[in-house]
Amino acid sequence: MWVVAFGEPPIDFLASEWIALYQPISLASGGNDNCNVEILLMDHVFGASYGAPYVGDYEPPHCDFDTVRINLTVTSRGKQYDRLALMYLGDHEVFRTSTAEPTANGIVWTYIKEMSQYNSLWRSPQKLIFDLGNIINDVYTGTFNATLTAHFSTGQNSKTADLILPISARKSASDSSSAFILPTDNTTVKYEIPAAASRAVVSISACGQSEEEFWWSNVLSEDTQDFESTVGRLYGYTPFREVQLYIDGILAGLVWPFPVIFTGGVAPGFWRPVVGIDAFDLRQPEIDISPFLPMIQDGGKHSFEIRVTGLNVSADGIATFADTVGSYWVVTGNIFIYLDDNSSASKAIATGDSDVPTVEAPLPAFAVTRNLIHNDTGGNDSLSYSVVVERVFSATSSLYSWSQRLSFSNHGLLNQQGYSQANRQVTTGNNTITELGDTPISHSIAFQYPLVVNAIYGIASNGMTIDSWMKRGLDFEATGGLGISTYTLTLGPSYLHTTQSGTAQYKSVADGKSSSWGDTINLFDSQMNGRSYHRSVHAINGTVVHDTDPKGKNWPSSPRDDGDIGRDSGPGGGNVGNLGREVGDIPFGTRRFESLFSLLHIFYPVSSPSRQYSLRRAFAMEVPTYSVEGTDRLVHRLAEIYPTGMFSDFTIYTADQTLMVHRLVICSRSEAFGRYLANIPNDSKQAHEFEIKNEHPRVVEAMIRSFYGLNYDINNFQLQMCPMLFNVKVYSLANKFEVEYLKIQAKLTFVNVAQDNWNSDEFLTAAFEAYTTTPKSDRGLRDVVVAICQKYRKDLRLKKGFEKLLEETPGLATDVVLLSHSWLPQPASERVRIVQSFSCLSCFAKWQVQVGMVEDFLECPFCHENKIGAF
Repeated sequence: MWVVAFGEPPIDFLASEWIALYQPISLASGGNDNCNVEILLMDHVFGASYGAPYVGDYEPPHCDFDTVRINLTVTSRGKQYDRLALMYLGDHEVFRTSTAEPTANGIVWTYIKEMSQYNSLWRSPQKLIFDLGNIINDVYTGTFNATLTAHFSTGQNSKTADLILPISARKSASDSSSAFILPTDNTTVKYEIPAAASRAVVSISACGQSEEEFWWSNVLSEDTQDFESTVGRLYGYTPFREVQLYIDGILAGLVWPFPVIFTGGVAPGFWRPVVGIDAFDLRQPEIDISPFLPMIQDGGKHSFEIRVTGLNVSADGIATFADTVGSYWVVTGNIFIYLDDNSSASKAIATGDSDVPTVEAPLPAFAVTRNLIHNDTGGNDSLSYSVVVERVFSATSSLYSWSQRLSFSNHGLLNQQGYSQANRQVTTGNNTITELGDTPISHSIAFQYPLVVNAIYGIASNGMTIDSWMKRGLDFEATGGLGISTYTLTLGPSYLHTTQSGTAQYKSVADGKSSSWGDTINLFDSQMNGRSYHRSVHAINGTVVHDTDPKGKNWPSSPRDDGDIGRDSGPGGGNVGNLGREVGDIPFGTRRFESLFSLLHIFYPVSSPSRQYSLRRAFAMEVPTYSVEGTDRLVHRLAEIYPTGMFSDFTIYTADQTLMVHRLVICSRSEAFGRYLANIPNDSKQAHEFEIKNEHPRVVEAMIRSFYGLNYDINNFQLQMCPMLFNVKVYSLANKFEVEYLKIQAKLTFVNVAQDNWNSDEFLTAAFEAYTTTPKSDRGLRDVVVAICQKYRKDLRLKKGFEKLLEETPGLATDVVLLSHSWLPQPASERVRIVQSFSCLSCFAKWQVQVGMVEDFLECPFCHENKIGAF
């Protein structure tokens, strides 16, 4: 029975259950009765508990065990923020969680966690510290009533570390939390590593708080005061964060953190009753430091240090590590050491290995953009920015090699004087440890963290509102490795695909009352320990309206499952179609629509951490699994279908042609076509035909061909005009029909041709066309024309038609005169420096390049897909 402070009745009578989606873990014995013991570790009420953690003594059970799992159950009622909580065994952090925000009637949640990776700690007496800092006052009344038990059993028979050393402040002797607080604390610790160590892995637990809780929405430091008069000071150091591990001052590995959102984040309505991804169990990424063992097994003490850094960006757009962040990050680590008589040190002596591993850690490739726009009164109206980072790292000895390949992109926009903010971010990576030798053995993990958040803030004299939308996910695929991973939370090969998406609103009024509501869809698909688990939950305004597996059951993997599709492997698979009808009135689970989904998959691709990473389900539907290469074949098949007119359901008439096309294709490519057909009854004539007779037919054909083949090639057409003019007309038509990717391709082709033919009369004709057929606000072709005119103005002045071009082309002469020097090329360059921004629809990366040959920029440099700016 739960005991509540202040003499209130038990709150679990009316309490609502808050849940996290994760693969259920059983507390039942593994079948061996040698040990089957449950121990109460904590039964405590966290009231005013800042600086006052729970402290207890743990004694191991009197039996041999190899499996430890904990059960944390918490109830709360009233008004309270979400709170971060850390569990320690001595100086070792072993569990980081957070609380849900309670309601007036009360909430309850339970989380069961695998803890066998810490067996070497559980086998000896420990001081247990559970630090959950909470505030109680007249406004914030919610206490957290927590019960923590540990269950010990045998049967898992998994290898675990023989020794665990903490990278922490080591304050358990004073009954305090041992977390480092960055950037203020010095995180350096020193240890003597046993000569018998054969492998070593460092886990890192790090998350932002206060100014750094929403680090993924931070801006460049120079922009922190852009909207101070409206929404207040923003937080800086860009939205990029890197966690670094140093051994004796040498970079040993990197962590690019997952953007965890706690239950009060953005808008609380998102997380009721399904909490955010990892909010109840923050994963600890791992860095394998085995290549460093020969260096640190000399009998002396060696330093281990964790740092967190953002970026500084200079006035000319050059990004460098800031070597600091805002306030603040909560950071700890653990060194998992595996002992063996045939240790790394003895192997190193036998092989003549040098002490220091070969570390290759080039500086990351940074690409940063920023654009601050002022309103008519001179105030700041909108700010857009992007940060793209790519980095590789490796550390190699004669025995082991640890390598990492990481990419990151964040594109942010604040407008309406800062009252509206949107961020789109994706982090991808691949970490690999290889045991070298005659037959190298590698284990790797590929991961991806997509995130899109949009929030609009309304401020009034009597309160404020937040209207928000989000879509986020966490994906990884691991081949397994040594012991139970603190990141995958399991042993051996594993796979996870989980997403959350929806809308939420928040409202607060001057009297202190607030409310939040939301509509979210939560999907979870995993495979670990040879078992697959699938669950989808739809929640509206704090109530679950659909749940495919409310009791959280595991279902054994079938031979055909392999963790890819798996929806038929247990109850719930048959409900996917029903879920689709509830969400969007489309029978997503119906197999007869697979060919349609194949087409949708092309136009709305699922991003992947690597080209080999399987493409998984998109949206809330079951989609066949495709490889990237398979998608390329589908695109090629579309290009083959177009000339035949096969399966066409729409006709476009030009001045001299009839083009048979497919509505799905043209609407996916052209926003204008999509809006037009969305408002036309399907049984009308207009829903199946369209005339574009006032445009040059070859230009229209180029646009339509691009719909099917992604790229258009001017060599495919019998042109009745010069190539420069043709590309200008394609650009203009693409602008009219809102085909952004085609505008980019037309611009690139125009740049490529114009830079070699600027002295021709055709350039003058194309320049006039570019300025007279595109809106003034569209600088795409205009900036190219201006840059070329500025670069070669001395030679162009000698041409008879150039003066006439300046006189008859509105705005061109002014633009040439006012052209910023930043547009001019370097003196040694003989070609115009045109900078083009690109975006990739597969990995969501954005970058800028100096335009030269068109072919160089039609493939993403991060994921190598050719879906550049396509949507």
